[in-house]
Amino acid sequence: FKLYGDDARAGGTFANTCLMARRLVERGVRFVQVYQRGWDVQGYEVDGALARKLQDRIGVRVLSGAFVGIETGSDSFDAVTMHHVLEHVKNPADYLRAIHDMLRDGGVLFLAVPNIHSLSSRMKLLMEKAGMRRRNVGKYYDTGHHVVYFTPATLRRALVRFGFQPLLQVIEHLLANVG
Repeated sequence: FKLYGDDARAGGTFANTCLMARRLVERGVRFVQVYQRGWDVQGYEVDGALARKLQDRIGVRVLSGAFVGIETGSDSFDAVTMHHVLEHVKNPADYLRAIHDMLRDGGVLFLAVPNIHSLSSRMKLLMEKAGMRRRNVGKYYDTGHHVVYFTPATLRRALVRFGFQPLLQVIEHLLANVG
C-alpha cells in the first residue's frame, strides 16, 4: 500500500483499482484495462478526420492537431496514457513537458515504450543480421518507424528530468518498484 497511499485500502478508489491492476500484471495477466467511474474521458488523435470518426464512434471527446501546444488548460487531467507513442515522436522532451503541464498535482502518467535492450530487441537484431525477412520481425521493434529508442534507465532519467516520479516499471513483463 506504500506506493498507492491509504486510499488503496478502500474499494472503488482509483488507488485501489491501480493496485488490483498491478496485482493482475504480477500474476501474468498480459492486458489490463482500468476504468474509473465518474471520469471525463478524452482522447487524442493527430489526424482531425480520424479524431472526428473516433469521437462519433466511441462517444468521447477526441482532441486533434499538434499535441504540443494543444489547448487543454493546465492541470486538466488526473491521468494520461501513452501506449507505444513516445518512441514515434521527434522530440519526446516536448511531449513529456506538455503532459506534465496537463496533469493535476498527484496525476498519473501511464507510459509504455519498447525496451531497446530487451531480449526481443536483441533477437530482432540477430534475425536482421541473419538476413531474415522484415515481415517476420516483431512490430514493436521494427526500426523503420521508431524515431527514439529507450532503455529502462534512459526512460527513467527522462521522466525524472521533467518532474515525474516513477512508481512502477515493467521490464519484459517483470515488475520493478522504482519508488
